[in-house]
Amino acid sequence: MSLNPLDLQTLFSHSNEVGKHQSHVKAAANEQQRFEAQKLINQELQKDKSVNSLTEDQETGKVDDNQSNASSGDTAQEKKDQSKDDSTDSEKIKDPNLGQNIDLLG
Repeated sequence: MSLNPLDLQTLFSHSNEVGKHQSHVKAAANEQQRFEAQKLINQELQKDKSVNSLTEDQETGKVDDNQSNASSGDTAQEKKDQSKDDSTDSEKIKDPNLGQNIDLLG
């Protein structure tokens, strides 16, 4: 199938239209992405500016007595464990000559 010179002339004239169409399609995609990004930024700014109301379950300053007692008991047990670990460390280092002599010969 060969191309006639007349066919080439019509193809070249339509190539400009096709190029314009392709550039519009790319621009529309970029514009859509920019629009969505701006919409997301506006939503985040609106969320930052808005005041959030607390529900009845999330009242501030209230602590359940059972929770406060349980947490304080845990910390006391942890302190006992730490004091045991500290005392075992001090028992390990008892040599008075430790660190007094330096062996230069290797």
